[in-house]
Formats: sequence, C-alpha cells, structure tokens
Amino acid sequence: MKTLYQDIAAVIQNAVLPHSALPVHEENIGAILKIGKKHQTLPMLLDGLYKAGVDLSAWEDTVMYALQIIASDNVQADCLSRLQKAFDEKNVDYALLKGSALKKMYPSSEMRLMSDVDILIRQEQYDAVRQCMEQLGYTHTGESNHEIIWKKKPYMVVELHKRVIPSYNEDYYRYYADPWEKFKPDAQKPNQYWMNREDEYIYLFTHMTKHFRDGGIGLRHITDLWLYRLQNSDLDWAYIEAEMEKMGLGTFYKNVEQAICALFSGGAETQLTEYMIERFVESGAYGLREKCRIADAAKKSAREGSAQTARRKQKWGMLFPAMFYMKQQYPILRKLPFLLPFMWLYRLVNILLFKRSKIRKGQKRLNQINDDVTSAYYQELRFVGLQYDLQDQEHAQTAERVKSWHND
Repeated sequence: MKTLYQDIAAVIQNAVLPHSALPVHEENIGAILKIGKKHQTLPMLLDGLYKAGVDLSAWEDTVMYALQIIASDNVQADCLSRLQKAFDEKNVDYALLKGSALKKMYPSSEMRLMSDVDILIRQEQYDAVRQCMEQLGYTHTGESNHEIIWKKKPYMVVELHKRVIPSYNEDYYRYYADPWEKFKPDAQKPNQYWMNREDEYIYLFTHMTKHFRDGGIGLRHITDLWLYRLQNSDLDWAYIEAEMEKMGLGTFYKNVEQAICALFSGGAETQLTEYMIERFVESGAYGLREKCRIADAAKKSAREGSAQTARRKQKWGMLFPAMFYMKQQYPILRKLPFLLPFMWLYRLVNILLFKRSKIRKGQKRLNQINDDVTSAYYQELRFVGLQYDLQDQEHAQTAERVKSWHND
C-alpha cells in the first residue's frame, strides 16, 4: 500500500480515536491536505495531523480555510436544530439520514462535514413541511426522483427525501420500496424516527454502494463504516450478512470489509484491496466526473439491455425531457400542461441559439454509451463483486415514482 494511503488512515485514526498519535511522513503532508479539501474532510485531517505532532505553520491558508468550514458547520447545526424544532411543533414525522444521523459518532461535529442535510419525510405531511421551510426562510430550488431540495443562504441545503434510495436504482430500491419500514419512533420524541443499529449500518452500506457503483466514493463513506463497526462491535452480523445477500451485495460487502481492515487495521493486502483503497482515495467525495459519466452509460445500457437501445433512448430523452423535469425548468407547465410540445420546441431553439455547449456535452455523453466503454466498466464492477440488475423498468417508472410532491 502506498505510504500516502497509510498516512491518511493514520491521520483519521488520530482524529477520531482517543490517545492516538500515529506519525506520518513529512513529504505526504501537502497531499493529505489536498485530499482533505477534495474529500470534504479537511478539519478531521488537520486535527489528526496536529495530534501527529506536525508543524502546520507553513499551511496557514489551509488552516484558515478549515476555520471557515467549521464556521459553516456551526451554522448548519443551528439551522438543523431550528428545523427539527419546527417539525416537532407541527407534529411532522421525520428521520435524519446519513451524515445528520452519524455526526454523533465523531468527537466533534466538524469532523463529519455534510454538503447538505438529508431528512426523510412523509408525502401526506408535505403541506406542513412546506410551511415550516418557508417560515424559516428556505427557498425551494428543485425536485428529483427521490428528494425535494430547499436552500437558505449562506450555507444551508436541505434535501427532503421522498424515498431513501432512488427508484431508478431498481435493484436496491426493491429492498427499500417502503421507505419507512425500517424506522421506529423515538421514545421521547415520537415524531422523530430512527433505524435500529443493524438496519442503519445496512442502509449506510447500501448508500455507499450506490455511490461506488455510480462513479466512486470518498473517505467520508469509508470512515463512517469503519467507525460504525468500531463503536458497535456487538451488532447482529449474521442478520446484516443475510440482508446483504438479499440485495446481491454479499461478495461486495466482504470485499469492502477486507479493504477497510487493510487500510485501518493492518489486515492482509491483496490486489483487490489495493484496487479498492485506491478507488476510495482517488475518487474524491463523490467520484471523478469522467467515471460518473461512464457509470451512467453502463447503468443505462444494463437497464435497456444493450448500448444501442440505451443511446437511442438517451438521445430522445435529451431532445424531449419528461414532464416532471420540464415543469421545474418551465413553471408555466404546472398550470398549463398542454403547452408541453411548445415548450419542447422553445427549449430546443434556445439551446441551438444560446447554449450550444450543451450540445457538445450531450454528444459526449452519448458517445460514452457504447459496448466497449460499458463492458470495461462492467468488468471493473465484477472484480469487486458488483453488477447491475436494473431490468425492472415497469416497477421503477410508474407514475407514482415520478410524481412531484411540491408542484402536483
């Protein structure tokens, strides 16, 4: 394993474990700080470097940047607290997901940064949720298959989840088709819901897998899994492994565990663990852009059964987007949906005249949907124990799955 990867693991352990002060190689400090920015883990890595006895006086600009990040994390925490209070007052059911639920594992909040706050809500309560968001000064900015996005300057982005896994990830969505099935109400605050520890770990792993398969993951995901296991060694691992098998993740689960063990605990290193650790470190927080594009092409080809069919459908979708997405770009369609053909024409003319760069980007995406590119990516996935099982179009694309909660 590269000494850089060993040093990154040492720095993370210094930051999150008491009394850890593992040394690092001086020549790797700059690369570690660069990776900290790229992976949105800079405060954690800086803390680990301090505990390793590293003199960071030459990195004053980076330290000041980290202090700005910590300030934004404090604002984020305050906004989340106010939002939870508003939900409690209106008896809105909600569940904190991902980073919002995991911060409690870390010594301090800024060691587990979040790009946004993820909260699961119920469709029948969305009117009350909307009132809370507007009263607290948030602005609705968009809606996707699985989440509704609200923003509040300067730092707050809230993703209100309609489902915990997007329905276009059909193979994992089947397991989470009922997004509330695994959640139970808090004993003290019955409108706040939590998963039990085993199901929370399974969800964290599934969410990580979705990102890995769709282009890559970063240090936050892997640190979350490692730390969760460390702090919850008494989990029902037989249950966890059985549920992983249900989703077809049994092999990948074991491979990830081996890679995490090799990275943090000195476990056996193999060609597989070296490949996975490199993917963890080099992919950035959410994967490299080019790898994400290739993964998207592979996913479309797997769903349609061939690259040729996927390319044809992609081209059609680029020319004539579905009503769900057109409504967000052209709000007039919410009241006058019969104008859709005219808005398609308007959009095409606007792109041809003023946004020709979109045409070039679209053509690049189409070119990546070919058998050579997708076959190579399938081979990468098989090497780590993954595949696509997405040919369940009818299940994933019903009207219910694409219905807007905010606008319809």
